Amino acid sequence: MSRFSLPFPVVTVLLSVMLSTFPVAAAEVDFSFLTTLGYTSLDRDSKINTNFRGDDPFNPVRITAFAESWINPRFGIFLEFLWDQGEYHSGKDTKPRVNGAYAVARPWDTDALLFKIGLIPWNFGAWAPRTYGDVNPLVGIPLMYHYLTPTSSSRLPATPDELRRRSADRGLPILYDACWPLGITAFGFSGDFEYYLMLTKESPSSPSSYTSGGGNVAGRLAWNPAPAFTLGGSFSLGRYLSGNASGLPQGTETSDVLQKIIGADIRYSRGWTEIHGEIVRSWWENPLLGQDMASTSGYVELKQKLSAGLFVAARYDRLVYDEFTAGDGERFTWGNNITRLETGAGYNFARGILLKLVWQHNNYEDDGEDVDLLNTQLVLTF
Repeated sequence: MSRFSLPFPVVTVLLSVMLSTFPVAAAEVDFSFLTTLGYTSLDRDSKINTNFRGDDPFNPVRITAFAESWINPRFGIFLEFLWDQGEYHSGKDTKPRVNGAYAVARPWDTDALLFKIGLIPWNFGAWAPRTYGDVNPLVGIPLMYHYLTPTSSSRLPATPDELRRRSADRGLPILYDACWPLGITAFGFSGDFEYYLMLTKESPSSPSSYTSGGGNVAGRLAWNPAPAFTLGGSFSLGRYLSGNASGLPQGTETSDVLQKIIGADIRYSRGWTEIHGEIVRSWWENPLLGQDMASTSGYVELKQKLSAGLFVAARYDRLVYDEFTAGDGERFTWGNNITRLETGAGYNFARGILLKLVWQHNNYEDDGEDVDLLNTQLVLTF
């Protein structure tokens, strides 16, 4: 597990301001739980949605526990735990883990500048608040936030031909929603705008990048001119190679090789209709190839309520890779382009009881068999 060191004076001043402003009383702790119970058919053995540690939104049982406590009006603690049944229902995949553990600080009588410190959620893009089963109208999550590209954190491909041979490998995602980083976020709200600026030890695509001795900076600015509309933009810049990565040119350190990401997101709702969309562009630097390993991913999602409890939803999702020229002069994409269509329906029987039926279709555009998943999922919150 990574370790993140914040400058001691910053932490001391921040905590002393927050804890000394109001007396620390006996704080109450609020607990809540999210449980998803599902059954998947068709290509149920596919690992297309599986994360690094075996957890998968299509797994049969997932339990998330939340704990929240405000020590005083300016200082709160938030914890999140996940237990996922795992692909083989045994071993490390069945052990509960801490997903998030952070403090929220409000040093002054304003929401223009607040802080999160600890194991914090990513604030790139608009997906993170909607990743939970009771908010996500479908089961899967967008490709940009989990799908494993051929990019490796341990070795750089030395030639275009080597890159071509590795085009079917599964390495790093563009963004990794399932693993929160250690760091600090400054954020705030002013008028129609909200902003987030993150300093973390890891990059958003590579949890092992903390071993390179580097860091990452990411941010988001969102405009909310009305409750029904949000327009946002995000960026990220940081190191993605692990500290023991091989294949680097002489004189190049792992900390010299960066991943750069920019993104835009939009949300619009009217009556019983809700629309979300995001697009990102990512560049993984590789000094051996003469050009970055770049890719683009985006999705559009529609949720339509049909009655007070019934809704339908659909998400069109795509990930495409830039082209390189092989040694024989042939042009090729450095990964297998993929298109995903996920559709479904849900019914809220009562508060905290949601049943979904979802079909996910994955089409590899260049090579490989399509993957189809049919999932029935019961979502319980309390």
